Amino acid sequence: MSEPIRQELGFDAAQALAELAKLDQVLQSTDSTLNKFAQDLRDFNKIGRDTARVLGTLNKRTGGTTNSPLGDTKAQTAQANALIDSANKIGPAVERNMRQAARSTRELTISWETMSRVVVTQLIVRTMSQIRDAFRASVREALEFERAIARVTTIAPGTSIAEAGVAARNLSDEFNIDLLDSTAGLYQALGNQVGDFAESLEFSATAARFAKATNAELKDSVDLISGALKSFNLDVTEAERLASIFFVAIDEGRIEANELANTFGRVGPAASQIGIGIEEIAGALAQISVQGTKTSETLTQFRGIVIGLTKPSEAMQAALQQMGFATVEQAIQTRGLSGLLNDLADSTSGSARALAKLFPNVRGLGGALGLTGENLRFFASNIETARDITGDFINEKFDTVFGTQAEQLTGSFNKLKNAITTEFGTSVVQTGNDLIAFAGGIENVINFGRAATPAVVKLGVAVGGLAISLKGASFAAGLLRNNLAGVTTAGLLTAISAA
Repeated sequence: MSEPIRQELGFDAAQALAELAKLDQVLQSTDSTLNKFAQDLRDFNKIGRDTARVLGTLNKRTGGTTNSPLGDTKAQTAQANALIDSANKIGPAVERNMRQAARSTRELTISWETMSRVVVTQLIVRTMSQIRDAFRASVREALEFERAIARVTTIAPGTSIAEAGVAARNLSDEFNIDLLDSTAGLYQALGNQVGDFAESLEFSATAARFAKATNAELKDSVDLISGALKSFNLDVTEAERLASIFFVAIDEGRIEANELANTFGRVGPAASQIGIGIEEIAGALAQISVQGTKTSETLTQFRGIVIGLTKPSEAMQAALQQMGFATVEQAIQTRGLSGLLNDLADSTSGSARALAKLFPNVRGLGGALGLTGENLRFFASNIETARDITGDFINEKFDTVFGTQAEQLTGSFNKLKNAITTEFGTSVVQTGNDLIAFAGGIENVINFGRAATPAVVKLGVAVGGLAISLKGASFAAGLLRNNLAGVTTAGLLTAISAA
């Protein structure tokens, strides 16, 4: 299958949630351990205080002397004095250590709580930063969205801009697709003429499920499925079944949906013209690609087979006549693509050189070799799988992908961004237009600017002259201050006496 689907918003959302869950478990476990540790320290503090108190009481009762009532013998007296000395030394030390331990425990608890708050705060700050960025981009995206919606209404007669805007936003909200991408997909569906506006909207929803299930762009998914509808002359109601069939090709092989959408037009119509069914195309692409061929080369090889059958060589025509078929179309209708390729391979008795005469194009030969011999069984199995598939299959795959926590998280952010764009951003744009209208139009604003420019220049010159004058006055005041500083009190008295 294609590469695993991954949604990122500056970071891997699924991994972030998993790490947060682990962090929460660690925080809870550590908090429990710290609480137990603090309780043990409190119990130890109590014991320490009781011990110090008992030793102090013992010291008082013995009077701190050798005349102890513990005994009359010298040995007992010596023991009592030693116990008293120990009490005097140990008691204060124990009490001091207990206070320090209690203080350290409180500091550790406070530090841990602070760290927990820092972690939570960082998560909140990051979230708010994303919201802030969404506000910044909302006005720009609102302008682009309105232009895109206007283009939608140009090919959807009778649909207003408001109606098309609501439809595009609902499509984006429901399937967690960028707002401008959902609008582009809706425009593409209308442009590909899959139906009227309502049918195109329903078709876009099916294409959106396929896009999510295969990690493709909505626009490419619309092109692929609508191209198949046109190639095989199918009704829009067949969209879900086609999406499921294409998913088989992607799931069983190594096909990329975006590349398939860009190249399917090279093989779909031509294959349909000679009677090759969509299920046979899907089965062939899956089998060729699973052998290590990239999507583009897989399509090229299959196209070589189609060209070899559409424009049969002399050897091909002879082989078909020998099998009793007048045309390739008759052979495919009777034997199917897998049966016809098997019959052609059998006609060569396993000779690659003989098969090359049937498919002179080297790419067609490579494709034929990839679908015959030992590969024929897998090719036929792929076709049967595609034929048995129903439209619900793609919906089931979509539900699997859309049910992930990553999709739920990014989907919430997408809805918020859409709300900001279509409500806040649009209101800002409307306010700008209202202000310009209030000023009498943009031409009046421009003319006012032109008329005001000379006055602004003169005001600037006047302000500049005033600044120069103020600087001159400041300089003169400085000189006066310096001169006055040079006049001493004695000099001033002498000048007064002389006068």
